[in-house]
Formats: sequence, structure tokens, C-alpha cells
Amino acid sequence: MSQKGADYEGIALSKDERVRFIEDLGDHRALILRNHGTLTVGQSVGHAFVEMFYLEKAARSKLMAQATGLPLREVTVDVIELTARQWRSQLDTGVEWPALLRRLDVAGSTYAE
Repeated sequence: MSQKGADYEGIALSKDERVRFIEDLGDHRALILRNHGTLTVGQSVGHAFVEMFYLEKAARSKLMAQATGLPLREVTVDVIELTARQWRSQLDTGVEWPALLRRLDVAGSTYAE
């Protein structure tokens, strides 16, 4: 995991900052920006949304685990790499996005695809 990147520079509107985001992302789909928030990308809006959904869920889970005050167990690099491969293959199917759109339909929300 990289620690590179700049501190918060205001709203990310400059082309220079966009270039740095792209460089920092590399071949990854998610980036946690120091003092700035999170950024996800994907092959479609659906893929980027699902990345953000699970990134936020993972961050919330870690905060809740840390709030217990107990030591956290670290996962081995092998398990991390296996999980990353599994995640990539699952996310590419895009199974969550249609389900999320159906939930919006049931809720009566309006949106444009």
C-alpha cells in the first residue's frame, strides 16, 4: 500500500491534480485521499459505484473493529492477494449494479441510466 500523494489542495478541479490522481491510482480501482475523501473508478458507473459501496463498507467495518479497543488480527499477504483476485473476478460480473437499480425502482426513485 502506497503512502504517496499530496495533502488536501481544495476541491479537485485542476488538471495537475487530476494527473496526480491517475498516477496514484495506477492499476487500482480505489484511492483513499489523505484529508480529501475517497475516489473509485470502473469500467462503468455501476462498477465505480460498487467499488465505492464496498470501500465505504470496509472502512466502516474497520472503524467498528478498532472501536472495540481489542488488537486487530492482520491478514497474511497471501490471503490479501487471493482476496484481491477473487474481488476482481466478482466485480467484473457487475451483479450488484442491476440489483441496486431494482432497489431504486422499488423505492420509487427516478434516475437516468
